[in-house]
Amino acid sequence: MIRSGVLVAVFIWTALPAPAAADINVRPTLSSPPIKAGLTPNGSWTTYHFDHAHTGFDPAAPAMSAVQTTPGWNLSALDQQVYGEVLVSGGLVYAATLNNTVYALDQNTGSIVWQDHLGAPQTFGWICGNISASGILGTMAIDAPANRIYAVGEIAGSTPIFHLWGLDLSSGNVVMDVPLAPAGFDWKIQQQRGAIAIANGYVYVPFGGRAGDCFDNGQPYFGWVVGVPVGGGSNLVYRTPSGGESVWDAGGIVVDDTSHNVFFATGNAIPCSGATYSDAVVRVSPTLGSPSFFEPNDWQANWCGPDSDLGSASPTLLSPNLMFQSGKHGGGFLLNPTNLGGVDGQLFPAQNPYVQADVCLGNTSDATFGSFAYAAPFVYVECEGHGLVALNVNTATPSFTPCGSGCGAPDWNAGGTTTFGPPIVAGGAVWVASNGGGLYAFNAANGTQIFHSAGFGINRFVTPTEAGSQVFVPSGTVIRSFSYGITLFPKSLDFGGVLPGSTSAAQTVTLHNIQSSSLTVATTVLSDTTNYLKGTDTCSGMVVAAGGSCSVQITFKPTAFGTHPATVTITDNGLGSPRTVPLSGLSAIDNQGHLYTLDGYGRIHPAGTTPTLASATAWGWNIARSLALFPDGTGGYILDGYGGIHPFGSANPVSGFSYWGWDIARQIVLAPWSTVASPAGWTLDGYGGIHPFGGAPAITGASYWGWDIARGIVVLADSTPGSVAGYTLDGYGGVHPFGGAPAVAFTGYWGGWDIAHSITLMASATKSNPGGWVLDGYGGIHQFGAAPTISNGPYWGWDIARGIVAWTGSGTGGWVLDGYGGIAPFGSAPAISPYSRWGIDIAVALGSSGTSTAGLRRAG
Repeated sequence: MIRSGVLVAVFIWTALPAPAAADINVRPTLSSPPIKAGLTPNGSWTTYHFDHAHTGFDPAAPAMSAVQTTPGWNLSALDQQVYGEVLVSGGLVYAATLNNTVYALDQNTGSIVWQDHLGAPQTFGWICGNISASGILGTMAIDAPANRIYAVGEIAGSTPIFHLWGLDLSSGNVVMDVPLAPAGFDWKIQQQRGAIAIANGYVYVPFGGRAGDCFDNGQPYFGWVVGVPVGGGSNLVYRTPSGGESVWDAGGIVVDDTSHNVFFATGNAIPCSGATYSDAVVRVSPTLGSPSFFEPNDWQANWCGPDSDLGSASPTLLSPNLMFQSGKHGGGFLLNPTNLGGVDGQLFPAQNPYVQADVCLGNTSDATFGSFAYAAPFVYVECEGHGLVALNVNTATPSFTPCGSGCGAPDWNAGGTTTFGPPIVAGGAVWVASNGGGLYAFNAANGTQIFHSAGFGINRFVTPTEAGSQVFVPSGTVIRSFSYGITLFPKSLDFGGVLPGSTSAAQTVTLHNIQSSSLTVATTVLSDTTNYLKGTDTCSGMVVAAGGSCSVQITFKPTAFGTHPATVTITDNGLGSPRTVPLSGLSAIDNQGHLYTLDGYGRIHPAGTTPTLASATAWGWNIARSLALFPDGTGGYILDGYGGIHPFGSANPVSGFSYWGWDIARQIVLAPWSTVASPAGWTLDGYGGIHPFGGAPAITGASYWGWDIARGIVVLADSTPGSVAGYTLDGYGGVHPFGGAPAVAFTGYWGGWDIAHSITLMASATKSNPGGWVLDGYGGIHQFGAAPTISNGPYWGWDIARGIVAWTGSGTGGWVLDGYGGIAPFGSAPAISPYSRWGIDIAVALGSSGTSTAGLRRAG
C-alpha cells in the first residue's frame, strides 16, 4: 500500500530508441484545428447583403460623417483572388479565394487567425469561361448559432466536382463535406457564382452557366439550386425547365423569413422560343418544390432575345409583401412575393398598358448587375457606366419614381459615369466600390459624396461589407478595411504573465475621432486600480479634434497570484459612449524556470534552470501519476495511482484525501489560491470523480462515466473558493466543463480511441475567455475554446507523448513531455535545456508553478 513514507527498490533501465524534439514533423492524422484567441465581437454580417432579404442594410450601424483606413489593419496577402462578399462574426472577418482557401482575419488587426485550404481547384477543362482557378467564387454564409461557415468550391480531378464545406467558425476545421453532383449536371458548362444561403435547415446553393454561354456537344447548361440538409440526409434539387435559364447572379439565393419560401432570378433561355421561366423571378418552397414565377410582359423580345437577363441581379425583399427586381434591360419591377403572378404579374409598373419603368437613366443594355440595397424610402441600384441611382419607393401603393433620361427628385443619382459594384447601406451612407476607383460613400438621403478612398482594384460584382463601424472590401488578394465614427484600438489588452509585485511594460489604448466634429472626453476609468495602473492619459478632460486621437497608457502590477480581468472605460459626448476595452493579466511566475518532470517511480527532475526541490518519494514500480506545484513554485505534491498525496519542496503533508488502494487516481491539481500555509486542491479518478483535499471545496457539475476513461483536469485561474470552474478530459478527447465553466468548441475528438493524454489551459484563460490545448499520444496539439493556433509542435507518430504545460511567461505556447523525458517547446515558448532523458518509457508527467499534468501509459 502506498500512502505515506518511502518505498525503495532497484530497477533496471532498458535502452530503447528515444524520440528527439526534431525527430518527426508530420501532421497527425488526428484532427488538429486552429482556434481563434483574444477576439472581441464587433458587429456581424453573416450572409450576402446582410440578411436573407438581401436589403444590404445594417440598421444598427451608428451614423458616420468621416472615414479613414482602419487603424492597425494590415493587408495580409491571401493565396488567390477574392470575388465573394466577405462576412463578419465574433470578431473575425471571413474571406474565400479562388484557390479554395477560407481565411479568418482578426477584425481588429487584419492578421490571419486561421486558414484552411480545402483542396486544389480545377484550372482547366471548361468549354468556356473567364475565371481560373475555379475555386470558391460565390459568397459564403454563416450559421452563427451552429458555429459554422459554409462555402462552395470546385475540386480538381478527372471529373471535377463542386463541394459544399461546413467549417467550424472558430477553428476552420471541416465538419461537413458534401459533393454536389446531381444527375445531369455537367461541370464543363456549369459554374457556382451566386451567394449561398442558410435557412429552413438547408444550405441553398445556386448554379448557372459559365461566361460565353457554351453548350457541351449540344447539351445546354441550366439553372440549378441544390438544398443540402445541415443535419445530414439527401440533397434537394431544383433545375430550371429550359436550357440556359441560369441562376448566375452574384446575389444568389433570397429567402423570406416569414413564409420561408426561396427566391432566385434566372437568365435568358436558349433558345427563347417555347421556353418557360426565362428571365424570371422564381419562387419555390423550402424543399424546392411548388415553383411559381414572374416574367416581364416583353420577356422574349426585350430580355431573352438580346441576352438582357432579368437574372443579372438577385431580387430584394422590401417586406414579406413587396419585392424589387431589375436586370440588364434596365426595367424595374415591384412584385408581390406571395403571388408572383406569372407573365406580366407585377404590381408596378402597370400591367395594361405595360410601359417599362427605367431604373438606370434610360440604359437598356447591361444596365445593372449583382444585387440592390434597400433602406426606406430608397432602393439603391448600381448602373453600369451611370454611377449609383436611388429610386424613391412608395410601399403603401406599390410604385417607384422611374429613373429614365431624366432622373430628378425624389430620386437621386451620383457617381457620374463610374461603374460600381452592388451597394450596401450603413451609418446613413451608401457604400460602393469601383475597379480602380476604390471605395465611395454617398449620403443615403441625397447622394452627396462624403468619402472617397485612394484608388484600388476590385473584381467583378464585388460588394462591400459593414460591421462594427468598419467597412470591408475585397481587393484582389487582400481585404481592405475602413473605419468611421469613433473607434478604440486595440479592442483589448492582454498583459500575459507577470510576477506578483512586478510591473509589466505599458500598453496603450488609442481613441480615434473619425468624424467631422470635435469630441469631448470626460473620463478614462480603470475598473481595477489594485492590479492595474493608469499612466499617461491624453484623453480625460480633453477635446479631441475632428480626425484626431488621444490615448491612455496602462500597466499591470498584480498584488497576488491569479487571473485579473478588468476594463478601461472612456466616457465622452459622442454616439456609443461609454466605450470599454477589456483588460486581462495573469499573476504568475514565469514557469520557464520552474519545470519539473515526474517519472513513474515517483522521482521529480528539474529541467533547465529550475531549482532542485527535495522529495521523499521513490518507489520501485511505475505507480506515480501526477505532480502539481504551488503558484509560487516552491513546492507541491505528487499523486500516486492509489490516490496517495506526497509533499515535496516547501509543501507540508495533507490529510483528508481520497484513497482507493488500486490504480485509479489520474491527476492532482492545486487551487489558484493555494499556498504552503493553506494548501487546497483536487484529485481526479479514472471514472471522472473529482475529490477535494486541504481547504478546497467540493466540485459540482463534473462529468462521471463509471469506467476508466478520465485523463486530465484543469482549473481556471480566476476560480475562487466560492466559484470553482474548469474542465476534465476523457481519453477520447472530450473536454467537459464543471462548476461555472462554459462549454467550449473542440473538434479534436476520436470516439472509441483512448488516445487523448493531457490537457492544459493557456495562461490568459478565464471563465469568460477559456481556452487551451489537448495533447494526443502521438504528440498532436489540439486547441479548444479561445486558444490560438499551434503549427510548430512536436509530432512522433506513435504513442509516446505524455504531458503538456502552457507557458506563463511573455509568449504563447508551452512544452510537451515525451515518455523518455524529452521536453519539446511549441508556439513561441523557448527550448528547455538540460532535462533528464532516459532510454525507457517511464516519464509520466510535466509540472510547473500553478500547472500540472497527468500521465497514464496504456498498452497497445
